Amino acid sequence: MKWFNVPKLIFYTVLIVTALGGSFCFGLYHAAGKTQIYKKIVSLTDKVIESFELVTAESATITKIHPDHFVQPARYKGTGVTINRADPNSDDLIFMSGFFENGNQLRLIERDGAVVAKWPVNFYDIFEDDTHVKRKPKTNWNIDTHGALVLPDGSVVFNFEYCGLVKLDRYGNVVWKLKRETHHSVELSEKGGFWVPCRRHHAEGKKSPFPPFYTPFSEDTILHISQDGKILKEISVPGLFMKNNLETLLTVTGHDIILYEKWDQEILHLNKVGELSSDIAKDFPMFKAGDLVLSIRESNLVMVIDPDTQKVKWWRIGPWIRQHDPEFKKVLEHEAIKQLYDTSYISDWLDSKPFRQPIYSWDIDIIKKIQKLRSRPLERIFEIDTDLSISKFDRKQLVYFGYLIFSSVKQFEDIVEAFRKYYTK
Repeated sequence: MKWFNVPKLIFYTVLIVTALGGSFCFGLYHAAGKTQIYKKIVSLTDKVIESFELVTAESATITKIHPDHFVQPARYKGTGVTINRADPNSDDLIFMSGFFENGNQLRLIERDGAVVAKWPVNFYDIFEDDTHVKRKPKTNWNIDTHGALVLPDGSVVFNFEYCGLVKLDRYGNVVWKLKRETHHSVELSEKGGFWVPCRRHHAEGKKSPFPPFYTPFSEDTILHISQDGKILKEISVPGLFMKNNLETLLTVTGHDIILYEKWDQEILHLNKVGELSSDIAKDFPMFKAGDLVLSIRESNLVMVIDPDTQKVKWWRIGPWIRQHDPEFKKVLEHEAIKQLYDTSYISDWLDSKPFRQPIYSWDIDIIKKIQKLRSRPLERIFEIDTDLSISKFDRKQLVYFGYLIFSSVKQFEDIVEAFRKYYTK
């Protein structure tokens, strides 16, 4: 009978414990000091996990078995479609971008769904060289279009999301392409060309232009693109915050700013640029034609800027949540429609601070509710007579509760002027 070798067992036990203990101490030392070895291990681990998750999630798309990236569960039970019973005399056309006939496609259709024109768009048919893209799509099914316009001459301009801006003629031929990571929206500019969100990257180890954020990170920008696809201007969105003393808003999302901490490498998320057109600029007396509205999704923030001076004219966080696609809208002039203004911000504007744009409401119940609240003696703020004379009121009350109903932009402007005279007495 062979006896159990106790010394050998002790030797291997001590060896294993020493190796494990040494590895633990080694890892603890480098993790505490955030050394280069720690960074490399974390980076390698993240890449392995990310690759495994990507292959698992995208296997059907990559192998061209099923376009998982473009298909979602139906919102409602049953089958079929909703039919749009259009006016037979209407010549309205609808421009769409989406997944049709087994690929990305832009379409111009009539109200009844009849296809007038279509432009199949495959990324790698247009961009054979993808060196300008940081996260390269594995196939044409791993990218979508986001932001598109159809122009009067039948040409189209659109984004491959974070992969480039393209213009095609009415026959689908490439007119020009821009090798930048454009995304989300494409908007016409009255100055000519287009406004498009874009992104550029700052590599690890490079000096950060936006401390306290450390590289690597992505920086959202705004591009003004000419009609022939040239960059006329590029505006840094984080730079706008810095230049307007709003840098504290860059950290409201809770992003880590400590060196080497893991984060999504996105200081902010720009998802729309829109221009105030001259035909409705009079409805926004605090702005001017050509001003831009920006949507910063993660911060629940919308702002208006002057692209020439890069001055932030107005900004607000909420009440919207993760908003998308804000636009300037024309004031509707109709007796049954009233303009609902939150005048709790008028006092700020009179002190040369940003002013909240008006909220236009179709809901007559809201109007009646506000009128009812104003009729309560304890909550009545002030009254405006026909000659625009203002009875005395407490400024604190104005900030606490201040809804008014205005029937026209002219009336609003006259009331603001009356406020100015009241405050300057």
